[in-house]
Amino acid sequence: MLARNNDELMLGGFIADAVKGKKYLDYEKEISKGILLHRFIDNFTDTHKEVSELKKLLRPQFGLLSGVVIDMIYDHILAKHWNEFNTDSLESFSNQAYLVFEKYASIMPERNQLLLPYMRKENWLLNYATIAGMTKSFNGMARRIRKGEMLLQAPQFILDNEIVLKESFFRFYPELMKACEEEKIRLKSL
Repeated sequence: MLARNNDELMLGGFIADAVKGKKYLDYEKEISKGILLHRFIDNFTDTHKEVSELKKLLRPQFGLLSGVVIDMIYDHILAKHWNEFNTDSLESFSNQAYLVFEKYASIMPERNQLLLPYMRKENWLLNYATIAGMTKSFNGMARRIRKGEMLLQAPQFILDNEIVLKESFFRFYPELMKACEEEKIRLKSL
């Protein structure tokens, strides 16, 4: 969402986790900037006071996976409250994102190429707005990572702490949006 209106930036954000080190330089300039923007967002999030405070709440239940859970919770809250930050619908945005990703599928890392058909078929972006959709996402991730079974508790944690999590997101996200706009200006000069 933070890279919207620029297909290459969106693609870079989508593939960033699969592109390690300086491998981002192997991509065209705008895609590379999308990867760098994603890394900026990760660093901003990981070092933000709001996220640090939220980790204290999650750590007893989710341990080292607290950061992953927070990222997914924040994605859920954004999806659930999409219209408070956007003029177009989440469904419209999701369809546009899938079209962009499919357009560039041939240059994606294999990991993303394999993930994309499932992502589109199950409409992950749209389904993040519901607890049922989040449950599927947490279940899938739980199967793929070490100690992932802890993630199976996350949907209930969201329901039990909905107000605190929403308040945290609404304090954090506007700051992230502003920081991203500044970072995109900086990246233009590269």
